[in-house]
Amino acid sequence: MNFKFADYSVVITTYNSSNYIRKALDSVFSQTIEPSEVIVVDDCSTDNTIESISSYPIKIIESQVNLGTAIARNLGLSAVQSEFIFILDADDYWDSNLASDHMEKWNNCESQMVALGSHMRIKYEVKEKPRFKLREKSSTDNLVEAIEIRDLAKHNPFFASATSFRTSKLRDVGGWTIRPHSYCEDFDVLSKLLLSGYKVGMISKVNGTYLVRDSNKSSNLIEVFKSELRTMETLLLSQRKASDKMRWNEFKIVFQNYLSQIARVFRQVSFIEIIEKDDIFQWVANSKWFYIRPFGLKLFRTLLYIFWRIKIEMRDRLPN
Repeated sequence: MNFKFADYSVVITTYNSSNYIRKALDSVFSQTIEPSEVIVVDDCSTDNTIESISSYPIKIIESQVNLGTAIARNLGLSAVQSEFIFILDADDYWDSNLASDHMEKWNNCESQMVALGSHMRIKYEVKEKPRFKLREKSSTDNLVEAIEIRDLAKHNPFFASATSFRTSKLRDVGGWTIRPHSYCEDFDVLSKLLLSGYKVGMISKVNGTYLVRDSNKSSNLIEVFKSELRTMETLLLSQRKASDKMRWNEFKIVFQNYLSQIARVFRQVSFIEIIEKDDIFQWVANSKWFYIRPFGLKLFRTLLYIFWRIKIEMRDRLPN
């Protein structure tokens, strides 16, 4: 395949991933279009990750302290010399055609398109049957769908490990936002690009594998929930000056997102994990009295959680 642009770099961030990263690297070096450079940012691993990859022709950036995903990715971004940057997590891996699928689209994209994602199949590492399953696409089409602000506010379809960017534009928006204990860094950076007037697109094809394991950050649904809602609110605020109809549509997006996220939360975690810092609600959840027991049912948990969220929102908005 001959593409006008075939110059791309791959940035892999890793923390204690010695059991997985070789498979990720093998998938990168098996691409039909080889990368110009592969940069591994080790976020102060305490296992033998560095030793396990010493034979690969890669550039390794070692952090002396654990900085988190956002800073690690920004370190990789600062070292990239190619026109395009691909992101890959150390425990995920690509099909051999992922880079060519992306580069084919980059060859024909307008200059305002600055990020392209594609879908991944889901693989579960846990031995027990998971209590919830992520939605998985199975399309073999190679079409690009433009993702608008309101689309992203409803649902983030992007996998970090199957997303590529124009390097210069990603640097223009400051890369990944650095926040303490933050989640959904990729949702946030895509939002920044859209709010900066750029375009992002999703390739309908599945061309990689996303590994779900207990230590994934995405398995902490409570923190994912909070981070997604913060980013979603930022996206919707950008539409706030529109018509009343737009405001009603915003409300529907928020409501649908709450319901979707609440369903995910209660399929995966216990009620106590959600309300562990609220003594009154914790007492309700722990109580064995017969007239309190119904609150252990999922329906009542959901209602109680909604009231708890309203309480938190109101408390945060009131002046001190």
